Amino acid sequence: MTARELTTQALRNAFRRPGRALLSILAIMIGAFTLTVTGGLGAGITGYIADQVEALGSRDIILVTGAPPLTALDRKSLEPYDEATAAASPSAESRALSNRDAQVLEGLPGVTRVIMSPELNPQYFKGPSGDRFRFTYGGFVPDKTTRLVAGRQLDYASEEPEIVLPEHATAPLGFPSPEAALGRSITTSFADADHRVHELTVTVVGIQLRSLIGGNQPYANEPYERLAERATFGGGPNAMPEWFPMATVVSSDVAASAAAIRAAGLAATTTSDTMGDIESVTSGVLLTVNVLAVIAIVAALFGVVNTLLMSVQERTRLIGLHRALGMSRAAVFASVSLEATLLGLIGSALAVALGVSGGIWAGPALIEAAGLDLPGLELFVFTPAQLLTIVLGTTAAATVAAFVPALRASRLQPVEALRASG
Repeated sequence: MTARELTTQALRNAFRRPGRALLSILAIMIGAFTLTVTGGLGAGITGYIADQVEALGSRDIILVTGAPPLTALDRKSLEPYDEATAAASPSAESRALSNRDAQVLEGLPGVTRVIMSPELNPQYFKGPSGDRFRFTYGGFVPDKTTRLVAGRQLDYASEEPEIVLPEHATAPLGFPSPEAALGRSITTSFADADHRVHELTVTVVGIQLRSLIGGNQPYANEPYERLAERATFGGGPNAMPEWFPMATVVSSDVAASAAAIRAAGLAATTTSDTMGDIESVTSGVLLTVNVLAVIAIVAALFGVVNTLLMSVQERTRLIGLHRALGMSRAAVFASVSLEATLLGLIGSALAVALGVSGGIWAGPALIEAAGLDLPGLELFVFTPAQLLTIVLGTTAAATVAAFVPALRASRLQPVEALRASG
């Protein structure tokens, strides 16, 4: 038999009992639909979390402070009692970083660069409107990128000062739209130790979409950071402070560098530390749902096996007749297996189509119904590779499930099959 004849016969046999075939397809659809939805949900949430991590800065940076933060959530062990520490004020446990700390950091394994961050004193910023607003400066973080509504990321190789503004700042500063702010200059200011205010001009190159963490504040490249430091501390050779609240470490081996920093008595926070718990919880929930989806597919496959066994039983005489007319065992095996393949393909394709259309429609509606104010969140994200994997995987599983019924059918002897059916 030709491939076309086998396919036609398998399709006809698969729907010989339409009700039973539809129930098998429906069972397959439930599992494949669940996998499609959970896969899209996982991709959407994972992508959104990745965007939030990018707002913190590159994954190869470590934020270093003088002592671990004193928050209850960060406490994972008890500390030995120390009378000197207990007698001191709570703030005595925390200290600033010094130039000596910078030298220690530079000598640690994996560290390629140490950026000491002095405490700046930003004042106000203003645009074409002329109105002054409090300037909450997000600082300079190497290779930091965020999701933008307009413009481009900072050019960290440029010698010209550049800044990225949050979207909510454009209208108050006098720009009618985010696009209108691109390439325009704004005025920012910093106060020095004598409370004199120094104004700096910087070019806007991007407008940032609001993010949950690490965002919503203007951030700039290194040339602007140097100008801000000069405005705060003066331009002399000894103008820079001796103490720093924080340092940024760029590392080629984040794990090794972070461990060495902590061993040196300093606090090290990586992007993985910041987002690790959120990613773990999200991954755990999605894994649980995916396991349930796989269980549903396995249950559906038992239904496919039962359907095919009953189909073979009902067609014993017909199979015997085909065998008597010269149909090979391989052709019988292929015909029954192809029935399962078609059921799996139809069920998974319908499930994927339903899952994608439902996700595209329901995603924004669910976000709105839940009252989530999360710009940039796409609840369901579907990729061709993901959808193709679900269809092919489900179809392959259905084909494998047909092995026993197909083997049973191929082993039928023509004479016995004809006699058994009367």
